[in-house]
Amino acid sequence: MTASTWNRQDQTLIAMQVKQFFVHRRSLHFIPLTIAGVFLIVWPHFGSPFVSVFLVLLAGLEPQFNNILFRTPLELETFSILPLDWKRIIRAKNIGTITLTLILLPLVAAAVLYFSPIFITSGHLTEAALFVSTLLFPMLHVGNLRSIQHPRRETGWQIDDIAGIVELLISATILSIPYFIFTGMLDAPVLCVVYCISTVIFWWRYSIPKTASLIEAQQIDICMNR
Repeated sequence: MTASTWNRQDQTLIAMQVKQFFVHRRSLHFIPLTIAGVFLIVWPHFGSPFVSVFLVLLAGLEPQFNNILFRTPLELETFSILPLDWKRIIRAKNIGTITLTLILLPLVAAAVLYFSPIFITSGHLTEAALFVSTLLFPMLHVGNLRSIQHPRRETGWQIDDIAGIVELLISATILSIPYFIFTGMLDAPVLCVVYCISTVIFWWRYSIPKTASLIEAQQIDICMNR
């Protein structure tokens, strides 16, 4: 198999992840979530206006982070019979989630921040960008592991899904601690960039291979018992 063929396969896998989200009914979850975000942003004691944006975004994309094995009910079995290794699949799934985040973040921000009672400055935008940079790849790693520990064949508004959203928001709160240390305690936003680069390297070199090896080792158990 040539490198160019593999590159085309990667692109196809990533495109499938993005397209599959928009054709699935869970993309409609962003409608009530965005309405909830508007109510939160007009609450005067809620803090930064981008808090509402990130809550909406994370709640809407929770299955993309925490349920990568079953974005459709038989996805794991389907990928098992394809001539692709799991590292390539995990990488494509994670990049698909990154792509969706970058697509939906400005859309959600535009809808929610339109109702913000305060003026959005360039400083707010810079803070939001730094926050995302420190949070995204650690969340991918945690979500990869969570997808193996508690996969769901169906996602919607069930109890497991609500629990998954709560769990994701708790994880995001914990994983955002470095951002607040770098920007608040140390007043050194440039450390966010250094930290982001470190998390990208960790994700590429450790998280993807680790997730792939766990799936290979537990694949039968996941298929039979979930």
